[in-house]
Amino acid sequence: MARFEQFIVAGIVVLLSFLTFTELFKFPLFSIQNHNFSSRKLDGPVLHFIYCHSSGYDRIYYEISQFVNEKFPEIQIVSSKYQLPPLQRASAFIISFFKITVLLCIVSKFDPFAAVGCVTPVILKWAWDNRIYSCILCYFLSNALDYQFASTGAFEVVLNGEEVWSKLWSGRLPSPTEIMEILKSRSSLNTDFKFKT
Repeated sequence: MARFEQFIVAGIVVLLSFLTFTELFKFPLFSIQNHNFSSRKLDGPVLHFIYCHSSGYDRIYYEISQFVNEKFPEIQIVSSKYQLPPLQRASAFIISFFKITVLLCIVSKFDPFAAVGCVTPVILKWAWDNRIYSCILCYFLSNALDYQFASTGAFEVVLNGEEVWSKLWSGRLPSPTEIMEILKSRSSLNTDFKFKT
C-alpha cells in the first residue's frame, strides 16, 4: 500500500510540475495577433488592443472588434498581451519556482531546514504525513498568489499609435459604443477610414 501511495504522489507531483513549467514558459512578452479577417499587411489605420489575458477580457475584446469591423472595415484590428512590469514578472516567476521546490521537498521528504541546522517546522512534518493533500493544496494556493502578481487588469486601446482608452487610468472597461464614438470622432478628422452606416 505504501508503494502504491508513493506512485500516486509521484504522479501528482509530475503532473503539477509539468503544469507549473508550462505556466513559467508560456509568457510571450508582447505577442501580436492579427485578428483582421484578411491576410493583409498592417498598412492603413490600425486599432490595437493591449490587454491582460488572465483577467478574462477576451470576450470584451471580441465584442468590440466585431462592432468595429462592421462599422469601420478599413481599420485593421490587432491584439497583444499586456506586458507585465519587470518586478511583477519576476515575482510571478519566483512564486512558480518556489512552488516546484516545495512540491519536491514534500514528495522526497527532503528537509532543507535540517540541512542548514534549523528545527523542522511542524507544517513540513504535517505535509510529509499528508503528501497528496499538501501537494494539491500547495499547488492551488501558490497559483492563487501567482495570479495576483500576473494579473494587471489592463485593457488599453491604441489607434495608429495614439492611446484612445486606458482601463489603468480610467478604472473601467470601455463599452463598444464608447469605442465607436471615439472612432467616429477620429474618422471626421482622418481620411484613412470612414464610418459605415
